[in-house]
Amino acid sequence: MKAFFISFIIIFFSEIALSQQVRFGLDPGLAISRGKYEPSEGLDRRIFAGFDGGALLEIGIVPKLKLQPEVNYSIIGVELNDGEKEATIKFRYVDVALLAKLGVCNKVNLFAGPQVGFLTWAKRDSSFTSEMIDLK
Repeated sequence: MKAFFISFIIIFFSEIALSQQVRFGLDPGLAISRGKYEPSEGLDRRIFAGFDGGALLEIGIVPKLKLQPEVNYSIIGVELNDGEKEATIKFRYVDVALLAKLGVCNKVNLFAGPQVGFLTWAKRDSSFTSEMIDLK
């Protein structure tokens, strides 16, 4: 009887563990930013194309609800140009999010949850001056 009970418990919990999917994914992308920086007279603000990417883990709780922790790395910024010289202001962030993913229907999901961003690097590179200035 004891062996039957232990076998039943093992089969029951392994069925629960195997029915919940755990998936790993990569999230590469392009971060296009312009910033809210208002340049002085004579400077044009241009679009800056940076990198955005990270990793995520999708943990199934029930069939339509999943938990999705993510870690992303982003490079955003703004480019300034006066016709001859150019300056680039760049920021690098590490974002950590814990999202609840609710499957509404096929290919449509709702996400909700907290996110924390950490500024890891902030610099200005300019052809106006020959130095790179640390803004952090």
